[in-house]
Amino acid sequence: MCFLDQNFSRTNVPSNLSYSDLKPVGYSHGVLGFSYGPIVSDFLAVVWNPSIRRSVGAYVPYATQSQEFEKRLLAFGERPDNLDPIFLKISYPFNPEQHEWSVLLFTFSSREWNTLKTEFLPRQSIRLKKASQCVVGGHIFWCGYEKLYANDGGIYKNYMMVSFDLVTHRFQELYIPDQLLVNLPLPFLVSNLRDKIVLSGNINMGDHYVFWIWLLTIAGGTIASFQCLVNIPTPCQLKLIGFNPNNDPILEIQNPEGLATTLGLYNIASRTFHNLGIEGDGDSFFIAPYCESIILQTHDDRMAYGLRDLLAGLPIVLDQAKVFDKKRINPANYAITFKNARNIPSQGGLFGDCGVWAMTIGFWNITCLGNHTQRVITGITDLSLIQFKKHILPELLNVSVCMRSISHTIAFNSTGMSCIFCILDALNEVSYEVDMVS
Repeated sequence: MCFLDQNFSRTNVPSNLSYSDLKPVGYSHGVLGFSYGPIVSDFLAVVWNPSIRRSVGAYVPYATQSQEFEKRLLAFGERPDNLDPIFLKISYPFNPEQHEWSVLLFTFSSREWNTLKTEFLPRQSIRLKKASQCVVGGHIFWCGYEKLYANDGGIYKNYMMVSFDLVTHRFQELYIPDQLLVNLPLPFLVSNLRDKIVLSGNINMGDHYVFWIWLLTIAGGTIASFQCLVNIPTPCQLKLIGFNPNNDPILEIQNPEGLATTLGLYNIASRTFHNLGIEGDGDSFFIAPYCESIILQTHDDRMAYGLRDLLAGLPIVLDQAKVFDKKRINPANYAITFKNARNIPSQGGLFGDCGVWAMTIGFWNITCLGNHTQRVITGITDLSLIQFKKHILPELLNVSVCMRSISHTIAFNSTGMSCIFCILDALNEVSYEVDMVS
């Protein structure tokens, strides 16, 4: 990650964040929102302020282990009157007739997730394109659509824009005028150029593409005006990444072989491309305007909130994985207790640590450091997870001994929560009968 000046010279950004498995969600007032999830998608929502080098996270509650059960996306913005960072977790089933929308809202002032009331939500049939969002005028904007039936029985998508008011916490659908809709690439990406909303995308003309950029002004919850900034005939697809100070678009240009992409600057006045000499994987570029900000100043660096909400979903995941049934565990008597551990050695991961787990079973003490397991009893020996499953667990959970209670004490710092899936996976492969209590 780096700063780009107006001449596109690059300077590395000082940060204690690990960029692996981070996905950009959005930006506002000098801070950026990311989602993090090496194992579970959107596992942690992260706000990063590069000007004060501070990052704070919030664990995202989940209600299911199965990705097929629901479509989910994160959104990020800031309340305009007090600059309080806000994350939304939006989820709905792939089939709108099965279940309703569910929207959770996290504010960093309250440090907790709250469920939005049904009357604040859009129609249940509406879906959002999670590929892009923008924040303009105290609202988050997306490309939205709903599937409708034509007179001949066919299904088509009716596209619209959807907004979320960061003060009132209400969604609203915005109708797109027909004069604009007929010239829009569908679906379109949403971004912004200062206080204007930008819609962009490619229209396939058969033997070439035309890349369009439209500027919109919103007033009173409607599209008040729109104008075409530029349309570019091109042999390959383009993607808008940002703008330079002259409002010329910075574009991701697809390689003819389709392997890598290049960043280019398109000069609108001369209608020419300038190669910026920056290459990367497709959809890996993200540019946000930089401004000085003290947002997050009152939060501890690398703090993660919302753990209690996250843990509430663990029994649901265990039930869906049929762990309770396979092990004849009574869910009513099952509990795991957690606590934050301080002064834990740094191990890697998002906030510089992958977590340190201590699990006590009877008189045994197992300490898991990252992807390795240490057995603490007659000395410390590094073991891989495979060795742990093969040699240690069968010994610990000897099937000839029916242990009626097992106590777990799991200590971790920051994003070490993901390690529990390794432990559960290991436990799931051992045949034993046990009631688990805290």
